[in-house]
Amino acid sequence: MFPVIFKIGNFELHTYGVMFALAFAAAVYLTVRRGKKYGYEFSQMYDLSMVVIFSSLIGARLTYVIFHLDEFKGRYWDIINPFQSTGQIGLSGMVLLGGVITAAAAVLIYIRIKKYRLGEIADIIAPSLVVGIAIGRLGCFMNGCCFGEPCNLPWAVKFPPGSYAFYVYGDVHVHPTQLYEVLYATVIFIILSIIEKKKPFHGFNFALFLVLYGIGRFFNETLRYYNGSEAGMKLQIVSGLDITFSQITSLVMLLTGLIIILTRKRSQDVGTRP
Repeated sequence: MFPVIFKIGNFELHTYGVMFALAFAAAVYLTVRRGKKYGYEFSQMYDLSMVVIFSSLIGARLTYVIFHLDEFKGRYWDIINPFQSTGQIGLSGMVLLGGVITAAAAVLIYIRIKKYRLGEIADIIAPSLVVGIAIGRLGCFMNGCCFGEPCNLPWAVKFPPGSYAFYVYGDVHVHPTQLYEVLYATVIFIILSIIEKKKPFHGFNFALFLVLYGIGRFFNETLRYYNGSEAGMKLQIVSGLDITFSQITSLVMLLTGLIIILTRKRSQDVGTRP
């Protein structure tokens, strides 16, 4: 774990922030590069990327605040102010899938305004999303957040003193859920790259991303720590059954992807009947 790169006074350059900046940079680069293959200009894909970045940051932050509102009692300005009342410079606290939801809504609106082809745009950004997720989760690992429950597996990790994981579990090995997400995001990227030229319709790659990521994230959530300050992320749908916000979002992603694939396949089957 390496949460802080350097510190000058109250300013700390966090590895988490640097990795997220790299994640966005890599996603923008890949989106622009892929957009050229579909006939889109640099400016078109760059502007689209900016819409994704800013909308996802807003959504990720607001989702965190909604589920951790008690944390901001008496200091609500800290929700958006990078100069925190505690003296810390910078914002901490994001929910990745909250950002995905707002980014998806913003992109749909933006595409309609610009009259771009939805299926093509969706396929262009799908690999960029998983690359961004993988790099971002490396930042989570180095920050010591988003960790898992205790386990005795050979690849279990132990976070050092000063980390939130150590504060919760002490000198105990836990699931490296951040690295699990890096792993299955990488696998998804490879799969999307392989089937790029064989996809049956525009939008298929994005739908497949929704399905694969939804499955991986849902099960990874079952291994994550969700007590203490993170307990607010759990929702009780029925008595005795807790499900996290991210699991609900993952199920919605999975079902949306399946609906896209099945409905498009059915329409193609109808169109090819003699």
